[in-house]
Amino acid sequence: MGAQKRILIWKGFHHETMYDLFKLCWDKNYLLICCPPSLKDFSFTKHLPQGDISFCGKWPEGTPQIEHTRENTKYPDEPVLGIFTTGTTRAKPRLVLYSKENVTSCQESIFSLFDMSRVKQIYCYPQPYHVFGLLLGYAACHCKNLKLVIPDGKYSSDHHYLFSQKVTKDTMSLMTPTHLSDLKNYLVENMLTPAQSYTCIIGGAKVSMSQWLSAQSILNIEQPSIGYGCTEASPGISHLAPGIQPKEDGEIGRTLAHINLDFIPDSGIQFSGPSLALATIENGQIEFPKTMIIPDQLAMRKDGSMLFKSRTDNILNRGGEKFSLEAIESFIKTKHKLDTVCVPVNHTRLGSELGVIIKTPSTIKRATLYKTLEVEFGRKFSSRNYIETDQLPINDQAKLDRKAAKKLFEQKRS
Repeated sequence: MGAQKRILIWKGFHHETMYDLFKLCWDKNYLLICCPPSLKDFSFTKHLPQGDISFCGKWPEGTPQIEHTRENTKYPDEPVLGIFTTGTTRAKPRLVLYSKENVTSCQESIFSLFDMSRVKQIYCYPQPYHVFGLLLGYAACHCKNLKLVIPDGKYSSDHHYLFSQKVTKDTMSLMTPTHLSDLKNYLVENMLTPAQSYTCIIGGAKVSMSQWLSAQSILNIEQPSIGYGCTEASPGISHLAPGIQPKEDGEIGRTLAHINLDFIPDSGIQFSGPSLALATIENGQIEFPKTMIIPDQLAMRKDGSMLFKSRTDNILNRGGEKFSLEAIESFIKTKHKLDTVCVPVNHTRLGSELGVIIKTPSTIKRATLYKTLEVEFGRKFSSRNYIETDQLPINDQAKLDRKAAKKLFEQKRS
Protein backbone atom coordinates (compact mmCIF):
# COMPACT_ATOMS: atom_id res chain seq x y z
CA MET A 1 0.00 0.00 0.00
CA GLY A 2 2.71 2.43 -0.99
CA ALA A 3 0.51 4.54 -3.26
CA GLN A 4 -0.96 7.80 -2.03
CA LYS A 5 -4.56 7.45 -0.84
CA ARG A 6 -7.21 10.05 -1.44
CA ILE A 7 -9.00 10.69 1.85
CA LEU A 8 -12.31 12.56 2.16
CA ILE A 9 -13.58 13.61 5.59
CA TRP A 10 -17.28 14.47 5.61
CA LYS A 11 -19.74 15.97 8.09
CA GLY A 12 -23.47 16.51 7.65
CA PHE A 13 -26.87 14.82 7.50
CA HIS A 14 -28.88 12.85 4.97
CA HIS A 15 -28.71 14.36 1.49
CA GLU A 16 -28.51 13.07 -2.07
CA THR A 17 -25.09 14.69 -2.48
CA MET A 18 -23.82 12.54 0.39
CA TYR A 19 -25.01 9.39 -1.36
CA ASP A 20 -23.29 10.54 -4.56
CA LEU A 21 -20.10 11.10 -2.57
CA PHE A 22 -20.35 7.65 -1.02
CA LYS A 23 -20.76 5.98 -4.40
CA LEU A 24 -17.79 7.89 -5.84
CA CYS A 25 -15.51 6.90 -2.97
CA TRP A 26 -16.63 3.26 -3.02
CA ASP A 27 -16.09 2.92 -6.77
CA LYS A 28 -12.72 4.74 -6.76
CA ASN A 29 -11.44 3.09 -3.54
CA TYR A 30 -11.05 6.46 -1.86
CA LEU A 31 -11.20 6.47 1.93
CA LEU A 32 -14.40 8.20 3.12
CA ILE A 33 -14.64 9.10 6.81
CA CYS A 34 -18.06 10.17 8.12
CA CYS A 35 -17.96 12.43 11.18
CA PRO A 36 -20.74 12.92 13.75
CA PRO A 37 -21.86 16.54 14.24
CA SER A 38 -20.06 16.97 17.59
CA LEU A 39 -16.62 15.71 16.53
CA LYS A 40 -13.78 18.15 17.29
CA ASP A 41 -10.70 15.94 17.68
CA PHE A 42 -8.90 15.05 14.44
CA SER A 43 -5.78 13.48 15.90
CA PHE A 44 -6.86 10.20 14.28
CA THR A 45 -5.59 11.48 10.93
CA LYS A 46 -1.96 10.69 11.79
CA HIS A 47 -2.77 6.95 11.67
CA LEU A 48 -4.53 7.00 8.30
CA PRO A 49 -2.87 5.72 5.13
CA GLN A 50 -0.50 8.19 3.54
CA GLY A 51 -2.41 10.58 1.30
CA ASP A 52 -4.11 13.91 0.70
CA ILE A 53 -7.04 14.95 2.88
CA SER A 54 -10.08 16.85 1.62
CA PHE A 55 -12.96 18.07 3.78
CA CYS A 56 -16.48 17.99 2.37
CA GLY A 57 -20.07 18.34 3.53
CA LYS A 58 -21.12 21.03 6.01
CA TRP A 59 -18.70 22.37 8.62
CA PRO A 60 -20.45 25.24 10.47
CA GLU A 61 -17.42 25.79 12.69
CA GLY A 62 -14.98 25.83 9.75
CA THR A 63 -12.98 22.95 8.32
CA PRO A 64 -9.86 21.78 10.17
CA GLN A 65 -6.52 22.81 8.68
CA ILE A 66 -5.20 19.34 7.83
CA GLU A 67 -3.99 18.66 4.29
CA HIS A 68 -2.00 15.42 4.53
CA THR A 69 -1.65 12.41 6.80
CA ARG A 70 1.50 12.52 8.92
CA GLU A 71 2.53 8.85 8.97
CA ASN A 72 2.39 5.91 6.59
CA THR A 73 0.75 3.32 8.82
CA LYS A 74 0.80 -0.13 7.22
CA TYR A 75 -2.64 -1.69 6.93
CA PRO A 76 -3.27 -5.44 6.32
CA ASP A 77 -6.02 -4.51 3.83
CA GLU A 78 -7.26 -1.35 2.15
CA PRO A 79 -9.64 0.79 4.22
CA VAL A 80 -12.49 2.32 2.23
CA LEU A 81 -14.76 3.65 4.95
CA GLY A 82 -14.51 5.09 8.45
CA ILE A 83 -17.28 5.64 11.00
CA PHE A 84 -17.16 6.79 14.62
CA THR A 85 -18.87 4.76 17.29
CA THR A 86 -22.01 6.40 18.66
CA GLY A 87 -20.27 6.48 22.05
CA THR A 88 -17.76 9.01 20.71
CA THR A 89 -17.02 11.96 22.99
CA ARG A 90 -15.29 15.14 21.96
CA ALA A 91 -12.24 14.29 24.02
CA LYS A 92 -11.67 10.70 22.88
CA PRO A 93 -13.13 9.89 19.48
CA ARG A 94 -13.09 6.22 18.43
CA LEU A 95 -12.83 5.68 14.70
CA VAL A 96 -13.67 2.32 13.12
CA LEU A 97 -12.27 1.58 9.64
CA TYR A 98 -13.62 -1.01 7.21
CA SER A 99 -12.43 -2.87 4.14
CA LYS A 100 -14.88 -3.74 1.39
CA GLU A 101 -14.87 -7.35 2.59
CA ASN A 102 -15.97 -6.24 6.07
CA VAL A 103 -18.99 -4.47 4.62
CA THR A 104 -20.07 -6.98 1.99
CA SER A 105 -19.60 -10.10 4.15
CA CYS A 106 -22.00 -8.73 6.75
CA GLN A 107 -24.49 -7.58 4.12
CA GLU A 108 -24.61 -11.02 2.51
CA SER A 109 -25.11 -12.78 5.83
CA ILE A 110 -27.96 -10.48 6.92
CA PHE A 111 -29.73 -10.31 3.56
CA SER A 112 -29.61 -14.10 3.16
CA LEU A 113 -32.41 -14.15 5.77
CA PHE A 114 -34.70 -12.09 3.50
CA ASP A 115 -36.40 -12.73 0.19
CA MET A 116 -34.35 -10.08 -1.60
CA SER A 117 -36.36 -10.52 -4.79
CA ARG A 118 -39.04 -8.59 -2.91
CA VAL A 119 -36.75 -5.66 -2.03
CA LYS A 120 -36.40 -2.85 -4.57
CA GLN A 121 -35.76 0.10 -2.21
CA ILE A 122 -34.50 0.84 1.28
CA TYR A 123 -35.99 3.61 3.43
CA CYS A 124 -33.18 4.71 5.75
CA TYR A 125 -33.86 6.50 9.05
CA PRO A 126 -30.40 6.26 10.73
CA GLN A 127 -28.10 9.09 9.68
CA PRO A 128 -25.07 8.42 7.44
CA TYR A 129 -22.61 8.99 10.28
CA HIS A 130 -24.11 5.89 11.99
CA VAL A 131 -22.96 2.41 11.03
CA PHE A 132 -26.58 1.20 10.74
CA GLY A 133 -27.64 3.73 8.14
CA LEU A 134 -24.40 3.79 6.20
CA LEU A 135 -23.54 0.09 5.88
CA LEU A 136 -27.06 -1.34 5.58
CA GLY A 137 -28.47 1.71 3.80
CA TYR A 138 -26.04 3.59 1.59
CA ALA A 139 -23.58 0.73 1.00
CA ALA A 140 -26.24 -1.95 0.55
CA CYS A 141 -28.22 0.08 -1.97
CA HIS A 142 -25.13 0.85 -4.02
CA CYS A 143 -23.78 -2.72 -3.92
CA LYS A 144 -27.14 -4.32 -4.73
CA ASN A 145 -28.46 -1.66 -7.10
CA LEU A 146 -31.44 -0.79 -4.91
CA LYS A 147 -33.16 2.57 -4.63
CA LEU A 148 -32.20 4.52 -1.51
CA VAL A 149 -34.88 6.73 0.05
CA ILE A 150 -33.35 9.13 2.58
CA PRO A 151 -35.17 11.90 4.47
CA ASP A 152 -33.29 15.12 3.89
CA GLY A 153 -31.48 16.77 6.79
CA LYS A 154 -31.53 16.39 10.54
CA TYR A 155 -34.01 13.94 12.09
CA SER A 156 -37.50 15.48 12.36
CA SER A 157 -41.20 14.73 11.90
CA ASP A 158 -40.70 15.33 8.18
CA HIS A 159 -38.99 11.93 8.10
CA HIS A 160 -42.23 10.30 9.26
CA TYR A 161 -44.34 12.08 6.66
CA LEU A 162 -41.93 10.98 3.95
CA PHE A 163 -42.20 7.40 5.18
CA SER A 164 -46.00 7.56 4.87
CA GLN A 165 -45.67 8.76 1.28
CA LYS A 166 -42.72 6.76 -0.06
CA VAL A 167 -42.94 3.19 1.25
CA THR A 168 -44.15 0.56 -1.21
CA LYS A 169 -44.70 -3.18 -1.16
CA ASP A 170 -41.04 -3.73 -2.11
CA THR A 171 -39.54 -1.53 0.64
CA MET A 172 -37.16 -2.53 3.42
CA SER A 173 -36.94 0.11 6.18
CA LEU A 174 -34.08 0.71 8.62
CA MET A 175 -34.93 2.19 12.03
CA THR A 176 -34.08 2.23 15.71
CA PRO A 177 -36.78 1.57 18.36
CA THR A 178 -36.96 5.34 18.92
CA HIS A 179 -37.63 5.97 15.22
CA LEU A 180 -40.30 3.27 15.33
CA SER A 181 -42.05 4.77 18.36
CA ASP A 182 -41.95 8.30 16.94
CA LEU A 183 -43.25 7.09 13.58
CA LYS A 184 -46.06 5.12 15.21
CA ASN A 185 -47.18 8.17 17.20
CA TYR A 186 -46.98 10.40 14.12
CA LEU A 187 -49.10 8.05 12.01
CA VAL A 188 -51.72 7.67 14.75
CA GLU A 189 -51.90 11.41 15.50
CA ASN A 190 -52.21 12.31 11.82
CA MET A 191 -54.51 9.38 10.97
CA LEU A 192 -52.15 8.15 8.25
CA THR A 193 -51.86 4.58 7.01
CA PRO A 194 -48.77 3.90 4.89
CA ALA A 195 -48.85 1.35 2.09
CA GLN A 196 -47.98 -2.14 3.24
CA SER A 197 -44.26 -2.78 2.87
CA TYR A 198 -42.34 -6.04 2.90
CA THR A 199 -39.95 -5.73 5.83
CA CYS A 200 -37.78 -3.66 8.14
CA ILE A 201 -34.72 -4.03 10.34
CA ILE A 202 -35.10 -2.60 13.85
CA GLY A 203 -31.76 -2.23 15.63
CA GLY A 204 -29.48 -0.05 17.71
CA ALA A 205 -31.22 -0.62 21.05
CA LYS A 206 -33.37 -3.19 22.86
CA VAL A 207 -36.62 -3.95 21.02
CA SER A 208 -39.81 -4.90 22.86
CA MET A 209 -42.52 -7.29 21.71
CA SER A 210 -45.00 -4.41 21.60
CA GLN A 211 -42.72 -2.43 19.28
CA TRP A 212 -42.43 -5.37 16.88
CA LEU A 213 -46.22 -5.72 16.87
CA SER A 214 -46.63 -1.97 16.27
CA ALA A 215 -44.35 -2.24 13.26
CA GLN A 216 -46.71 -4.84 11.83
CA SER A 217 -50.08 -3.37 12.81
CA ILE A 218 -49.53 0.42 12.67
CA LEU A 219 -46.50 0.86 10.39
CA ASN A 220 -48.08 -1.77 8.12
CA ILE A 221 -44.84 -3.74 7.70
CA GLU A 222 -45.57 -7.32 6.73
CA GLN A 223 -42.47 -9.04 8.13
CA PRO A 224 -40.49 -6.97 10.67
CA SER A 225 -37.06 -8.19 11.77
CA ILE A 226 -34.69 -7.34 14.63
CA GLY A 227 -30.93 -6.88 14.24
CA TYR A 228 -28.26 -6.91 16.93
CA GLY A 229 -24.62 -5.92 16.55
CA CYS A 230 -22.15 -3.09 16.93
CA THR A 231 -20.07 -0.66 14.91
CA GLU A 232 -17.04 -2.97 14.89
CA ALA A 233 -19.11 -5.86 13.47
CA SER A 234 -20.00 -3.98 10.27
CA PRO A 235 -22.61 -4.03 11.96
CA GLY A 236 -24.41 -7.38 12.48
CA ILE A 237 -23.83 -10.16 15.04
CA SER A 238 -27.25 -11.80 15.29
CA HIS A 239 -30.67 -11.40 13.70
CA LEU A 240 -34.27 -12.34 14.42
CA ALA A 241 -35.42 -13.26 10.94
CA PRO A 242 -38.20 -11.34 9.15
CA GLY A 243 -41.72 -12.30 10.18
CA ILE A 244 -40.63 -14.19 13.33
CA GLN A 245 -42.52 -12.64 16.23
CA PRO A 246 -40.35 -12.24 19.36
CA LYS A 247 -41.51 -14.29 22.33
CA GLU A 248 -40.12 -11.80 24.83
CA ASP A 249 -38.59 -8.33 25.04
CA GLY A 250 -34.99 -8.12 23.88
CA GLU A 251 -35.02 -11.17 21.62
CA ILE A 252 -32.26 -10.89 18.99
CA GLY A 253 -32.45 -14.22 17.18
CA ARG A 254 -29.56 -16.41 16.09
CA THR A 255 -25.92 -15.68 15.40
CA LEU A 256 -25.30 -14.67 11.78
CA ALA A 257 -23.62 -17.30 9.61
CA HIS A 258 -20.34 -15.41 9.16
CA ILE A 259 -19.81 -14.69 12.89
CA ASN A 260 -17.90 -16.75 15.44
CA LEU A 261 -19.38 -15.96 18.85
CA ASP A 262 -18.29 -16.92 22.38
CA PHE A 263 -19.74 -15.99 25.76
CA ILE A 264 -17.11 -14.58 28.14
CA PRO A 265 -18.20 -14.72 31.82
CA ASP A 266 -18.44 -11.29 33.47
CA SER A 267 -17.15 -9.57 30.32
CA GLY A 268 -19.80 -10.01 27.64
CA ILE A 269 -19.39 -11.65 24.26
CA GLN A 270 -16.39 -12.16 22.00
CA PHE A 271 -16.78 -12.31 18.23
CA SER A 272 -14.63 -12.72 15.16
CA GLY A 273 -15.16 -13.24 11.45
CA PRO A 274 -14.76 -11.48 8.10
CA SER A 275 -16.96 -8.55 9.14
CA LEU A 276 -14.80 -7.68 12.17
CA ALA A 277 -13.63 -4.16 11.35
CA LEU A 278 -10.21 -3.74 9.77
CA ALA A 279 -8.95 -1.20 12.31
CA THR A 280 -9.86 1.03 15.24
CA ILE A 281 -8.19 4.30 16.20
CA GLU A 282 -8.65 5.59 19.75
CA ASN A 283 -6.58 7.54 22.27
CA GLY A 284 -3.77 8.01 19.77
CA GLN A 285 -3.44 4.27 19.11
CA ILE A 286 -4.35 2.14 16.09
CA GLU A 287 -5.28 -1.54 16.39
CA PHE A 288 -6.01 -4.25 13.85
CA PRO A 289 -8.23 -6.58 15.89
CA LYS A 290 -8.50 -10.33 15.37
CA THR A 291 -11.31 -10.65 17.93
CA MET A 292 -13.49 -8.13 19.74
CA ILE A 293 -15.18 -8.25 23.16
CA ILE A 294 -18.53 -6.45 23.40
CA PRO A 295 -19.64 -5.69 26.98
CA ASP A 296 -23.22 -6.90 26.54
CA GLN A 297 -25.01 -9.45 28.67
CA LEU A 298 -26.79 -11.96 26.41
CA ALA A 299 -28.70 -15.12 27.25
CA MET A 300 -29.31 -18.20 25.11
CA ARG A 301 -32.78 -19.73 25.08
CA LYS A 302 -33.33 -23.48 24.71
CA ASP A 303 -34.61 -22.96 21.15
CA GLY A 304 -31.32 -21.31 20.13
CA SER A 305 -32.60 -17.73 20.01
CA MET A 306 -30.65 -15.16 22.02
CA LEU A 307 -31.84 -12.38 24.31
CA PHE A 308 -30.23 -9.03 24.98
CA LYS A 309 -30.27 -8.35 28.72
CA SER A 310 -28.06 -5.35 29.40
CA ARG A 311 -24.63 -3.83 28.97
CA THR A 312 -21.91 -4.79 31.43
CA ASP A 313 -20.03 -1.50 31.05
CA ASN A 314 -20.88 2.06 32.02
CA ILE A 315 -22.61 3.08 28.81
CA LEU A 316 -25.96 4.83 28.38
CA ASN A 317 -27.74 3.59 25.25
CA ARG A 318 -30.15 6.44 24.61
CA GLY A 319 -32.32 5.51 21.63
CA GLY A 320 -29.39 3.84 19.88
CA GLU A 321 -26.94 6.65 20.65
CA LYS A 322 -24.39 5.72 23.28
CA PHE A 323 -22.79 7.93 25.92
CA SER A 324 -20.09 7.12 28.47
CA LEU A 325 -21.49 7.63 31.96
CA GLU A 326 -17.95 8.11 33.26
CA ALA A 327 -17.34 10.83 30.66
CA ILE A 328 -20.47 12.67 31.79
CA GLU A 329 -19.45 12.36 35.46
CA SER A 330 -15.95 13.59 34.64
CA PHE A 331 -17.34 16.59 32.77
CA ILE A 332 -19.60 17.57 35.69
CA LYS A 333 -16.67 17.23 38.10
CA THR A 334 -14.36 19.35 35.93
CA LYS A 335 -16.93 21.96 34.92
CA HIS A 336 -18.89 22.35 38.14
CA LYS A 337 -16.68 20.76 40.86
CA LEU A 338 -19.53 18.41 41.80
CA ASP A 339 -19.31 14.76 42.81
CA THR A 340 -21.88 12.73 40.94
CA VAL A 341 -22.84 9.29 39.70
CA CYS A 342 -24.85 8.80 36.52
CA VAL A 343 -27.16 5.86 35.86
CA PRO A 344 -29.39 4.71 32.99
CA VAL A 345 -33.10 5.23 33.67
CA ASN A 346 -35.88 3.35 31.86
CA HIS A 347 -37.59 5.50 29.24
CA THR A 348 -40.58 4.54 27.09
CA ARG A 349 -39.42 6.25 23.90
CA LEU A 350 -35.63 6.10 24.13
CA GLY A 351 -35.20 2.85 26.04
CA SER A 352 -32.90 4.59 28.53
CA GLU A 353 -32.43 8.19 29.64
CA LEU A 354 -29.71 9.79 31.75
CA GLY A 355 -30.20 9.77 35.52
CA VAL A 356 -28.00 12.14 37.56
CA ILE A 357 -27.29 11.76 41.28
CA ILE A 358 -25.54 14.79 42.80
CA LYS A 359 -23.80 14.76 46.15
CA THR A 360 -24.95 17.67 48.32
CA PRO A 361 -24.31 20.44 48.95
CA SER A 362 -24.86 21.51 45.35
CA THR A 363 -24.10 25.10 44.37
CA ILE A 364 -25.51 24.98 40.85
CA LYS A 365 -29.02 25.30 39.53
CA ARG A 366 -30.39 22.22 37.84
CA ALA A 367 -31.24 24.12 34.65
CA THR A 368 -27.66 25.40 34.41
CA LEU A 369 -26.24 21.90 34.81
CA TYR A 370 -28.40 20.47 32.05
CA LYS A 371 -27.66 23.35 29.73
CA THR A 372 -23.93 22.69 30.02
CA LEU A 373 -24.55 18.97 29.37
CA GLU A 374 -26.46 19.92 26.22
CA VAL A 375 -23.62 22.12 25.00
CA GLU A 376 -20.94 19.50 25.73
CA PHE A 377 -22.70 16.34 24.51
CA GLY A 378 -25.08 17.77 21.94
CA ARG A 379 -28.26 16.32 23.46
CA LYS A 380 -31.04 17.61 25.71
CA PHE A 381 -31.14 15.15 28.60
CA SER A 382 -34.31 15.17 30.71
CA SER A 383 -33.79 17.29 33.83
CA ARG A 384 -36.57 15.36 35.57
CA ASN A 385 -34.15 12.47 36.19
CA TYR A 386 -32.16 14.30 38.85
CA ILE A 387 -31.79 13.63 42.57
CA GLU A 388 -29.51 14.81 45.37
CA THR A 389 -28.06 12.73 48.19
CA ASP A 390 -25.81 13.28 51.22
CA GLN A 391 -23.54 10.38 50.28
CA LEU A 392 -22.84 8.64 46.98
CA PRO A 393 -22.94 4.81 47.19
CA ILE A 394 -19.42 3.35 47.63
CA ASN A 395 -18.41 -0.33 47.45
CA ASP A 396 -15.79 -2.26 49.47
CA GLN A 397 -13.02 -1.09 47.13
CA ALA A 398 -13.97 2.56 47.80
CA LYS A 399 -15.30 2.92 44.27
CA LEU A 400 -18.69 4.09 43.09
CA ASP A 401 -21.27 1.33 43.50
CA ARG A 402 -23.38 1.73 40.36
CA LYS A 403 -25.86 -1.01 41.22
CA ALA A 404 -26.54 0.62 44.58
CA ALA A 405 -26.76 4.02 42.85
CA LYS A 406 -29.39 2.71 40.44
CA LYS A 407 -31.36 1.29 43.39
CA LEU A 408 -31.03 4.60 45.28
CA PHE A 409 -32.28 6.52 42.26
CA GLU A 410 -35.32 4.28 41.92
CA GLN A 411 -36.11 4.56 45.62
CA LYS A 412 -35.93 8.36 45.66
CA ARG A 413 -38.01 8.66 42.49
CA SER A 414 -40.72 6.22 43.62
